[in-house]
Amino acid sequence: MRDGRRGVGVLKTIVIAGAGSKTGKTTVALFLESLLPHSYVVKLGVRTERQENRIPLFPVDADFSDISDTIPPDTEYLIIESGRIAKKIKPDCLIYMDLPEDAPTEDDGRAHGLEDPQRARKESTLWLLDTADLVSGKKVSCQKAWEIADRLAIQKILMGKILDFLKIKVKGCQLGLF
Repeated sequence: MRDGRRGVGVLKTIVIAGAGSKTGKTTVALFLESLLPHSYVVKLGVRTERQENRIPLFPVDADFSDISDTIPPDTEYLIIESGRIAKKIKPDCLIYMDLPEDAPTEDDGRAHGLEDPQRARKESTLWLLDTADLVSGKKVSCQKAWEIADRLAIQKILMGKILDFLKIKVKGCQLGLF
């Protein structure tokens, strides 16, 4: 959140949402945590917390105020694994983990008479897909990649690592940085 102050700087919030389970949201959250200094990862979900998983689990309908008391004071990047919270807060970056083109969906679309399974997405999923700053496996303009890097206060080279990890191709880069 752009207005949340903690420590010496402004807390940057990254939300990772997905088309469902097993899309790699936790993998991305842990990658970002390893890349960004003073990061803190939380997950909102319905599953029970496992002891081997060190990521704090909050109820799926938790608000930012439910999470804020647990954030360590020196945190610069809050990484939240949840799609629902994206409608409650304005993250500095919203990442959407899409299903691969050939992946089956929960509802393969046949029940609705659709031939394309991707068209059978829930309305909330479509909102996330349309609102996301970055969508795994898709493309982003060079200008937008720079804007996201600026919002997160990270170097362009770091942004390039994030885009590579998400398998996002950059289009229209004049300087060849991505």
